[in-house]
Amino acid sequence: MPGYGSLPGIFSSTITPRKILLDESLSVHGDQIVLDSGNTDSGATPTHRMRPGNVVIKRASTGRYVEANDTNADGLTAPAITSSSHADTTDVIALVGNHGSISVTVSTGTGTEANCATDLNADADFAAFYTASSAAGELTITANRGGADEWFYIAAATAAGMGFAEGVDNYVSGADPDVRVVCEAGDLQDPDGTAQHAPATNLIRGYFDESQLINLTGAAKEVLSRRGSIFG
Repeated sequence: MPGYGSLPGIFSSTITPRKILLDESLSVHGDQIVLDSGNTDSGATPTHRMRPGNVVIKRASTGRYVEANDTNADGLTAPAITSSSHADTTDVIALVGNHGSISVTVSTGTGTEANCATDLNADADFAAFYTASSAAGELTITANRGGADEWFYIAAATAAGMGFAEGVDNYVSGADPDVRVVCEAGDLQDPDGTAQHAPATNLIRGYFDESQLINLTGAAKEVLSRRGSIFG
C-alpha cells in the first residue's frame, strides 16, 4: 500500500495538558469570545493554536481579544473631569476620592485655567494621585492610574466657582478592560494556512495557578483580582 506521509493536510501537532486552576470552586466561565487572528502562542506547536492559560484582553475597536501584553489591548481607564471657564480665581479646589480628601488653593497669576493647572500640579498631595491640564479654556483633572476602583469628585462647596458641575454629574470613575483566561481555543489558521479569527471558551474568575498563565500582565492580574480571583 502506498504511504500517506505526503498527503496534504497532514501536519505535526503537540498538545500538552495544562492545569491552570488550583481549585475549581471560584471558577466563573464567561461567554464565548473570539480571538483575533493576529495572536500567536510561541510556546505551542503549532504556534497558531493558543494553549489553555493564555490571558487575553478585548480590543474594543474590533470586538476581538488579543494577548494581554499586546500593545493593541485595551488598558485600565483613568477617571477624568473637565470644567468650563471659571469665575472665581481664588477658590480652593477640594477633591474627594478613593485616595481621600485633597484641597489646593488656586492663586497663581491671573487665575487662568493654565495657572490653575500649575497650582494643582505643584501641590505634592494632589500630584501624588492626579494630574491637571488645560486646553481651550477648560481645566481637566485626571487620576494618575486607571481601573474600576479609581474614583473622585470635586466637592460641591468649590465645584461651581471653578466651573465644575455640581451633584451627581461631578462624580467620575475609572474602568477595567475585559480580561479573560482561555480554557480552549479554536485554530487561528485554516486548513490552507491562512490566518483566521477563532472562538474560545474562557474564565472570567478562578483560583489560578499563576505559573500556568501565559502573558499575564500586572493590569490583567489586577482586573482578575477585582473579580474575586486568587493566584497561587
